[in-house]
Amino acid sequence: MKACPSSASSSPMASHIWRLLVFLSVSVTMSTGCDRSPDCKQYTNKAVKCLNNTKLQEKPGKDTISIRPMIQSFCQQQLSKSSSQTTMKKKIACVSQTTCEAFLQCQLNAEQEAKTLKKVKELHEHQKTLTKAVTDKQWYKAQALCVKDTLAQSLQKAKLPKAKSLAQTYYSYCLKQLPTWLKYVSLQPTIQEDIQSCFDSNFGHRAKASSEQLEAIQRSCTLVLFAQKYKQVETKKQVFLKRHQFPWQCNPKEAQPLLALKSASAQAWLRRYQKLCYIELGLSYLTNEETKQRKEKSPYCSYYARKVVEGFTKFKLNAPSTAKESLSYFQQLCRSK
Repeated sequence: MKACPSSASSSPMASHIWRLLVFLSVSVTMSTGCDRSPDCKQYTNKAVKCLNNTKLQEKPGKDTISIRPMIQSFCQQQLSKSSSQTTMKKKIACVSQTTCEAFLQCQLNAEQEAKTLKKVKELHEHQKTLTKAVTDKQWYKAQALCVKDTLAQSLQKAKLPKAKSLAQTYYSYCLKQLPTWLKYVSLQPTIQEDIQSCFDSNFGHRAKASSEQLEAIQRSCTLVLFAQKYKQVETKKQVFLKRHQFPWQCNPKEAQPLLALKSASAQAWLRRYQKLCYIELGLSYLTNEETKQRKEKSPYCSYYARKVVEGFTKFKLNAPSTAKESLSYFQQLCRSK
């Protein structure tokens, strides 16, 4: 076998050889016996020769013979494990490289490929979890799993074609299904869980989404986020009625994004919002506020009264006969301000 050229000592890459081989050797426990594998002997010989040429040992003049049994033991143990056998065989094949720099790079490539294959396996498991969430109709979990895409993101940059392909398959599935999942979420909104896919503005870029896909997700996000606001108000409806309060979620501007959607589901949410916020809570606030103002003889257009009036005007709503007087009272006050 040819010795490593002395030029290795002057190359920046050669400085990594000592560190790599020391890491490999100290990461295992030395065995009492010696490795008798011809492949491991070739690997060890190559490693020791490259060490002799680096002149970058921790202690100048240190005898690399002392490291030989450790490298042999490492090689033997890696070959005996099914999880590392393939990678070790690829490292042993690196002895055919003619320079130490090429020998080291060959090993680094083998390590990187092993890490990539591990991530591929992990992404397969991630996909199984995602599929189960969909099967179980756990829509919140499904959309959150899509955005937890660090594995897919890293595999997009991998050299292995099958790794890149798997990452794109993952993203394609998420981009296609997210609008549907978000629609299901909007049908049963909660106020405890975040809609992660609607707050990660970089997800579409990572997934290489088309403008049409981004628009579809955005429409669904508008619907589900509005549904969550509605749920926040509905949950505390009785408290608001008892205290005659008008919640901030009922500000007409909160419904503005929904007005751009023409779907039946969007229109249904808008009607529910109008009834809850204006017909029920808004008029409750106005009638109570009117009573106080008439009693105190201090008429004025309060901030919340203005918002209720704006809502009735914006959505062209009609108040029931029992509250028309209160609405008219504030319409006059707020119009003059």
